[in-house]
Amino acid sequence: MINEQLTLDDIIAKTLDALEGAGLKNTTLWSYSRHYASLRIFFRQHECRGYDLSLIEAFLAENEKRYRNGEIAHYYHTHLKRSIKILVEYEAGGTLLSVFERKGTRFTLNEEFESILSEYLSENTFHPNTQDDIVWAVRRFMYFLEQSGHYSFRCINDQHVRKFMLAMSERLASGSLKNMMCYLREFSKFVARKGYSDFDMAALFSVRIRRESKIYPVMSDKELELILKQVDTKTDMGKRDMAMLMLAATTGLRAIDIVNMKLQDIDWLRGEIKLVQRKTLIPVILPLMPEAGEAIKEYILFARPKSDSEYIFLTTKYPIRKFTDDTTFGYMFGKYQRMAGIERKPFDGKGFHSIRRRIATKMIVSGVPVTTIANVLGQLNIESSKQYLSFDTENLRECALSLKGIEMPGGESDV
Repeated sequence: MINEQLTLDDIIAKTLDALEGAGLKNTTLWSYSRHYASLRIFFRQHECRGYDLSLIEAFLAENEKRYRNGEIAHYYHTHLKRSIKILVEYEAGGTLLSVFERKGTRFTLNEEFESILSEYLSENTFHPNTQDDIVWAVRRFMYFLEQSGHYSFRCINDQHVRKFMLAMSERLASGSLKNMMCYLREFSKFVARKGYSDFDMAALFSVRIRRESKIYPVMSDKELELILKQVDTKTDMGKRDMAMLMLAATTGLRAIDIVNMKLQDIDWLRGEIKLVQRKTLIPVILPLMPEAGEAIKEYILFARPKSDSEYIFLTTKYPIRKFTDDTTFGYMFGKYQRMAGIERKPFDGKGFHSIRRRIATKMIVSGVPVTTIANVLGQLNIESSKQYLSFDTENLRECALSLKGIEMPGGESDV
């Protein structure tokens, strides 16, 4: 058992940390946290904050009944049970065995295709998550060829590739389709280089796919104020969390750059923050705003655990160490959001990154050039910063054309 004194919230947080450390994607972590949020609500309804296995069994029994009554879908029910199994498993022994139970694929291939796929994977080094996506894309393509009666790359032509792309465009979102084509383009180059096909498939997989650009909401000043009010700065953890949140609210730094910030990254004499951003490897120099500086100073002097670590922000419980990744920060931020009564929905854009969008929008409203905003946020592509223009509703109103002098015949009654 991890710790008999931990609350359900503590165990959930530790389980999610472990899942993140196991290399799961953020979208997968979100699905687990959604099920754990349902478990939290169930425990609160029964006025229980501790870890109670019998109450978990009651939760599963209730959801089994809902599934039998047709109230929840089969996929949701199955994934919920898997999520709870992982939580119970990790609490009992600190392991995540169920996470690594590999399921078979329905895209089974003939011996030649399997051999080509294995050779491709053996000659390249991919991140585990990326490799799973690549295998899924390649298997799906080769399975499509098999179902069309083709068991070798030597007998296919452009029509086969076009039919596959058309079929996938009807099933996948634009982002997923674009990723699939990127994976298949590189795989096609491998097939041609090895002489498995004389047909240039890579050219067809190079067709540009337009990915939808979503505009997410910006965190309001009122919402940020409510969140900050939930932080208990009388505790060591509260002092740390306040310092991290104030740093985010005044600089727009990404979560991963905050959790990896080192003591030497702050120039106290100049009042500056100097660091190389992890995502883009772009060095930035940002002003250390007084409110953020005071919060960081309060944490370092009075709450930071005694440690030789070069990182500023450390865990409060043993073993003392730096945060594992930006995802952990996101969970902390989500906790204060819930305490503030801010409702969340999957992929609603109200997560920690909304603070970064808040900074960018305020700079736009203040008349700061987009090029400067891109530099401050450390963005490689200026187009990434242009999305914030749509949030500047006050200035956008000035761009609207007046209808004065363009009266319609018959007045408003004809409209």
